[in-house]
Amino acid sequence: MRNTKKAFTLVELIVVITILAILGTIAFISLQGYSADARNSKRTSDLGNIQGAMSLKQVEWVPLLSFITADSANTVTDIDLAGYTTGLTSTEYTAGTPSYTVLNVIAKDFKDPKSDKEYRIGATTKAGGVFQVAATLEKDGTDTAQVNGTYSARTATAYSGTADGTSFSLNDANANRFKVGDKVTGGLTVSKVSRDGVTLTLSATYTGTTLALFAAEEAGLILDSETANTAATWVITNLSTTVLPY
Repeated sequence: MRNTKKAFTLVELIVVITILAILGTIAFISLQGYSADARNSKRTSDLGNIQGAMSLKQVEWVPLLSFITADSANTVTDIDLAGYTTGLTSTEYTAGTPSYTVLNVIAKDFKDPKSDKEYRIGATTKAGGVFQVAATLEKDGTDTAQVNGTYSARTATAYSGTADGTSFSLNDANANRFKVGDKVTGGLTVSKVSRDGVTLTLSATYTGTTLALFAAEEAGLILDSETANTAATWVITNLSTTVLPY
C-alpha cells in the first residue's frame, strides 16, 4: 500500500502561528510585570536598609545631615519647617543623595535597579530631627514616588491651652504637637517641651489661649530634580505620579 503524508494546511499554520504569538505576548507582559515587581521590591528594601543604617548611625551620635551629599537640585530654597519661612541654614536642612561612606554601606548596592540612579534623602535638624528617603516605583506602567521616613508635615493649626508667663500648657488632647526649636505664634520659640508633650517653655512671656506654628511646613523635604522648581507643588510626596525623585 502507498503511504501518504499529511501536511498542515495554510489555514492551520496561520492559526498555530497566531496562537503562539498571543501566548508569547501574554508571557512577555507577565514577565515584564514580574520584573517591575522585582525591581520595586529591591527599591523598597533599599529604602528600608538606608533608614536602618541612618538609625544605627544616629544611635552612635553621627550628625543627621552628614548622611546626605547635598544637591541643589533636590534642596528646597527657603523651605518652611518648624514654623520658619526663611533663614534655615545648611546645618539645619539639606537634601540630595546618600552619603554612602558615612552610612557605611556599599554604594553600588543602593542604586535604582533599572536606571542605576541614586535614591534621594532630605533631612532637617528642626522638628525634632526628621528625614525622608525616596525612590521611583513602577506601578501599572506609571512611575510613582515612594517616600519613607520620619517627617510628617504639620499645619499651622491653633491648639488650645493655658498660658502662664513663659509657660504654655496644652490641653491633653493636643499633646506632642510641638518640638524644641519650633517658631510659634507671635514669633516666639519653643525652648523646652515636657516629657509628656503637654507643657511648653517659650522664649518670652505669652498670654494667648491658643498656640500654633508660625507657618505651615512643606509637604515634603525633597525637591523634584527634574523641574528644579522651588514651589511647594514640586516637593516630592508619597505616591505622587507627577513629582518624582529622579
